Amino acid sequence: MHTFLCKTYVIFHCTFRGSKKSFAKWTKIEFSLKSRQNNTNSRLQFTTSKSGVIWLDQVSVMPLDTYMGHGFRKDLSLMLANLKPQFLKFPGGNYAMGNHLRNAFRWSETVGPWEERPGHFNDAWGYWTDDGLGFFEFLQLAEDLGASPVWVVNDGASLNEEVSTATIASLVKDVVDGIEFARGGPKTPWGSVRAAMGHPEPFKLDYVSIGNQECWMLYYRGNYQKFYSAIKAAYPEVNIISSCDRSTISPSNPADLYDVYTSSSNMFSRTSMFDNTPRSAPKAIVSEYAVTGNDAGKGTLVAALAEAAFLIGLERNSDVVEMASCAPLFVNDNDRRWSPDAIVFNSWQHYGCPNYWMLHFFKDSSGAALHPTTIQISDYDQLVASAITLQNATDRSPYLRIKVIAIVQFPCFNNQKSSKYEIKEKQEWARTLAIEILLQVVNFGNRAVDLNISVVGLANGIKMSGSKQTVLTSSNPLDENSFEQPEKVAPVSSPLANAKPQMGLSLRPYSLTSFDLLLEASKHASI
Repeated sequence: MHTFLCKTYVIFHCTFRGSKKSFAKWTKIEFSLKSRQNNTNSRLQFTTSKSGVIWLDQVSVMPLDTYMGHGFRKDLSLMLANLKPQFLKFPGGNYAMGNHLRNAFRWSETVGPWEERPGHFNDAWGYWTDDGLGFFEFLQLAEDLGASPVWVVNDGASLNEEVSTATIASLVKDVVDGIEFARGGPKTPWGSVRAAMGHPEPFKLDYVSIGNQECWMLYYRGNYQKFYSAIKAAYPEVNIISSCDRSTISPSNPADLYDVYTSSSNMFSRTSMFDNTPRSAPKAIVSEYAVTGNDAGKGTLVAALAEAAFLIGLERNSDVVEMASCAPLFVNDNDRRWSPDAIVFNSWQHYGCPNYWMLHFFKDSSGAALHPTTIQISDYDQLVASAITLQNATDRSPYLRIKVIAIVQFPCFNNQKSSKYEIKEKQEWARTLAIEILLQVVNFGNRAVDLNISVVGLANGIKMSGSKQTVLTSSNPLDENSFEQPEKVAPVSSPLANAKPQMGLSLRPYSLTSFDLLLEASKHASI
């Protein structure tokens, strides 16, 4: 008889016993531990009453209360959910490729019972993963967030190796099988595996990205065409994303979307990046954007403002840009391999960097319609602006958000719709009792700016009360958040008194400002 004791200091302990025969083969043991107190530096420790060797495999300590009951840490998942993400792209970047193909992400080895998954070495970032976060879990998280999953498949390339087009067939079949796992009925070969994992209904997988920034590689285009043809033959409604730029897309090399990666210390200047893009299909997906360089630090205010300017440019060009996502999203502060990141965590804490809080100014933009804006200011090129119409997420009433610098003029409801997230026809707007005007401004310069704002073309007057302003700024443009000061750089809202169509306002240096102007109800509104 062997007795094993597991303990983490004195917080909790458990004892389980079994004969030598019962432990002769691999044995799965599960048990619940209830802590007597909190200890953020605890560890799992096994001891035995007799001398011997204990082999452990697939050891994990999980909280009972997780996000949607699906194993994700609740506090981190809620931070992500609060951004209202419209899509989740996974597994992401070099993790999908590996430095060598033997260490690439293989979806079929990451599904099924967790203890039966072999795991793999993530040689791109230098750590072992047991693949508890696998293909199924990524799909589940996207569903729980109400986001569209975007699957980045390994197309036969690592950072140092590449499979030729002549021998790519097995990998093509593997990807088609993966789509069946996600979308197939519960009686299909791979759909039945998903159903056995507790999800009989198919996942809504509508986007598949072929590779990760690999257009320059020798066999990419030939391999891409093999994947494209096979996926479209089996699932014609799935959107295929190419890693090549727009100039390579043609009838002989088709794509529904194309990937764009951008990372620079001068992101502010890239607000006009898509201004001259041809207004015909396909559209871009900005898979990764991030400010890097000395000013970025571990996530500074000035980096967040530069990214905000870039996002305003994407809003202005939403007819040619389908999606955009920051990268990286999460980082464990005890194993930081990259900076900056949006959300930082350790075993018990978390905080959002300034760029995380900046994203809250844009989280309602999906499905918005763009309005033209006019900027009239001289001798100062550190301001950007845009104006959009969208619906209130709570009661579905429409409102107008104007990111504006100086004088803004726009025709109300004379707008251009987003192709993916349609809004109601304009005759529906008259049914609401009130709408809001939201003015958001990025001041990237080091001096305060006085604005004379003129709003014209509205069918409704602006209410004297009920408006507010929200500002993201700090005393130093290089300020960062931390576990000790998690909201040193975070949005601050305050009432905006005497709101009216013509107003004089002041913008603080290095700031992102949102002015929310509530409008009078339409005289023709119906309840």
